[in-house]
Amino acid sequence: MKLFLSKIGAIFGIAAIISFSIYTFVLVSDSLKIDLYYENFTEIHTGSFIAGTSRARYAIDPRYFEDSLDFKNISFTRSKSPYNFSYTEYLLDVVDQKNDMISLFCVSPISFEKRFEFNKEYFRQFNFEKKDFNPINIKYLIKERITPLKITYHNLKILIKEMVYGENSEFDNRKIFTSTSVNKMVKNYPLPTNINKEYLENLTVLIHHFSKTSKVVLVRVPIWKELYEKENVTSPRFNDLMDSIATRNSILYFDLNEIKFNPGLKFYDISHVTPMKEKKLQKL
Repeated sequence: MKLFLSKIGAIFGIAAIISFSIYTFVLVSDSLKIDLYYENFTEIHTGSFIAGTSRARYAIDPRYFEDSLDFKNISFTRSKSPYNFSYTEYLLDVVDQKNDMISLFCVSPISFEKRFEFNKEYFRQFNFEKKDFNPINIKYLIKERITPLKITYHNLKILIKEMVYGENSEFDNRKIFTSTSVNKMVKNYPLPTNINKEYLENLTVLIHHFSKTSKVVLVRVPIWKELYEKENVTSPRFNDLMDSIATRNSILYFDLNEIKFNPGLKFYDISHVTPMKEKKLQKL
């Protein structure tokens, strides 16, 4: 019995050492990742930023802006980061901006939807305060159940994708080949029919706050032409609404779908611009 218990103890000890080693190695590494979003919870950002859903996360790469602006993309997904209360609170906590920066809020009808039943105000689960955004964020690891197995799987997946797809490793190999497949994806793509007024008010709160330290810009990033047309049917006055908010707050609003070179853009899928062509967006 004692031999059995000592073997079990040894196994648990070895597992603990391996787990600790994996956590330590990944946390101090510049090339390995905990997960897609961990770095957005490890520091208070003092520079410029990009906020929004995955459309913004894929479409706009901070590397193409001037280093002096210190841009960081803190966009998530349509379920995690519409302009709901918890994402608004998160932005106010995680950004302590220096003067003369840029705050870029990406907007679209899905930025103001409240359709996801599983969207339980994602960021409130952490109950973070400014002091909680540390280089090693144990609270995030626990809440998101980031195990050594998950870390290993995540980084192996990235490695394989980098070997196959190069610098576009975050993307899989989805392609749009035919008008039939496009029409099917557009038809099945869920869009809100109502713009949530509380989320619009949250955007205004963010505009007022960050206008004190930065130039605030609203941007609607390009999506596939047929999906854009569908959005304009379900939310026909969206651009007028954004123009109105921009005018009232003396800021700029750009709908990049109206830019003439848009047909030359390449897309990962019908709602995300591929990174290969992001540089075009930064030249505007």
